[in-house]
Amino acid sequence: MKERKVQRRTVAKQKVTARLGPYKYVSHTGNPFFGDSGEPLSEPGGTVYAALEVERAEGEGRQAVFLECVDASWLDGLQVNDPTWLHRAPMSAIEVDDLFGSFALNFEEEPEGAIVWLKLEYSAVAAHEADGMKFNRLFTGGFPIRFDLVEQILAGPDHPVHKLKWVEVDVLTEPPRPLRALGEIEGVVAFDVGQGAMQGLMRRTEDHVVPVCYIDLGGGVLQNTHTFPSAFRQTCFGTRPPVVLSHWDWDHWSSAFRFEGALNSKWFVPPLSQKPLQQAFALILFEANALHIWKPTPGRIFFAGSVTWNLCTGRTTNDSGIAAVVQYGHKLDRLLLPGDAAYMHIPSAAAATSFNSLIMTHHGGRLKSKHVPTAAAGAVAICSVGAGNSYQHPFLDTFEAHAKQGWPLPVLTGSHGSRPGHVYLTSTQPVRGFGGACYTGSGCQSALKVA
Repeated sequence: MKERKVQRRTVAKQKVTARLGPYKYVSHTGNPFFGDSGEPLSEPGGTVYAALEVERAEGEGRQAVFLECVDASWLDGLQVNDPTWLHRAPMSAIEVDDLFGSFALNFEEEPEGAIVWLKLEYSAVAAHEADGMKFNRLFTGGFPIRFDLVEQILAGPDHPVHKLKWVEVDVLTEPPRPLRALGEIEGVVAFDVGQGAMQGLMRRTEDHVVPVCYIDLGGGVLQNTHTFPSAFRQTCFGTRPPVVLSHWDWDHWSSAFRFEGALNSKWFVPPLSQKPLQQAFALILFEANALHIWKPTPGRIFFAGSVTWNLCTGRTTNDSGIAAVVQYGHKLDRLLLPGDAAYMHIPSAAAATSFNSLIMTHHGGRLKSKHVPTAAAGAVAICSVGAGNSYQHPFLDTFEAHAKQGWPLPVLTGSHGSRPGHVYLTSTQPVRGFGGACYTGSGCQSALKVA
């Protein structure tokens, strides 16, 4: 793997405590990592086993890497090895900038997208001494740590991490029925969830438009929890909309723990990798009979009425998930929803075609390839991003790369009026923002009153 030349202090400069509002998270019986806690939970030090996805670095500048961790002493003593260990294990996330360059680890022989396991011994330190940040809850800040030992756990049957039982469920190879019956789409909403992503495909109901399908249900987490608007308390499940997960990054599914009803919806998701935090979330969905893994051949395109589902062709979590092209409004304008995938890995985007609108991939962050789809005349771009996020998204050079293909500066979620500042896109009127008003009277904030 290419060495990442980043100053050691970059991560440590993040705020130690996330600025949480008075927010009530959904109760559940899953792992405590997904629980409600307003302060960072710290300890003097310890040892974890950490799962790392191999990804080739592109470009220069800060490129944070996240590891999904399990307490080593707990896992060493595991007796009953079935998937329910995912509910009980002390889990955490660790963020680093420089991928252990001082420990001379080399993953060049590992294929991109492979999961490797590391043993990490760490100590809590002052910020200026830190190698990374450790997070013991999904919705809290972290605390700075120094690595005292980092070593790769080689493949083999003897180590505890290679004996773990993971979530197993039958996979779907064709478009599931709920995704083939969405009907006409009036418009699409990019919801203001801070540093994350959540889109709603909207259909008219009397004098409102309401979500009939969500594509991602995420929001700001860890050190970016504060970017989520504290006034966004509930979303609409009145039409029993399914959720399609573009990929398994936390900021694309974390609001399942913010909105009542989300954990009981049908979730159609890409295949799981053997990383403990995403597996722990998947187990919660599985036990609610809500988990449906969709695994067609990569590169396939499925035409399902107003939506064209794309199975991405890359190898990493970001690049191997589900993207969508949505035809909306009376003009049947075409909107590209890429998740975090590089455009070159989305079959519809890689083809020589143009779009009327798009939501910029990866929150306007660094592009992994030079390919950007072409904008049609009068096109609109949107960027789902949280102001003040730790990654400094969006990037000016990403805007410039889109501008070369005819895209205007994007409309940013949360950048207009009071928050939440959602963005509504339809072919009958210019793109506009709204705060939401629920037609059911239940207080949700994702139905839009229209004239």
